[in-house]
Amino acid sequence: MATAKALKNEKVRKILDKNDELVNKTVDKSQELTEKALERNRDIWLAGLGAFSKAREESGELFNKLVESGEKFEDRYKSFVDESSDSALKTVTTLLDKIPNPSEKIEDVFDSRVAKTLKRLGVVPTVNALQTLSQQVENLTELIEEYVDTTPEKKPVVKKKVVKRKPATKKVAAKKTTAKKTRAKKVAA
Repeated sequence: MATAKALKNEKVRKILDKNDELVNKTVDKSQELTEKALERNRDIWLAGLGAFSKAREESGELFNKLVESGEKFEDRYKSFVDESSDSALKTVTTLLDKIPNPSEKIEDVFDSRVAKTLKRLGVVPTVNALQTLSQQVENLTELIEEYVDTTPEKKPVVKKKVVKRKPATKKVAAKKTTAKKTRAKKVAA
């Protein structure tokens, strides 16, 4: 039995040794790759800085070249773009003209529903009621004009000096509303 245990321990020991070897190789490789990546990143950084400085130096020349090529392009394609935009605009306007205006339809529906509701509630006067009211207004206007024409012209009122008096302790006001009501009824008739 001792030999079986020893054989098992030897096998386990070999496996553990291989694992240690693989781990060490992996760590070495990762360190090597990390160092290479850092060097590569530095090269990329330096290349970016070089491109930036080069672009800065040549930006004036490059800008002028870009303007020249843009002018050539504009001359070549301006008429084409103008024609295309005009035809597209015409197409869009004809399509928009064919589409009914939704706000007009909404207004019509709203107006008709409000009118129906007011009619049900009895709020909207009928044509006959409006004509009757119009006739009454005309009659009242004629009566007022006759009254103004028949009254004698009054002399201008001269203001007198008002003397301040102490108010009476109890005053009973006379009611004049009945006379006004009867006069209003006569005028309305």
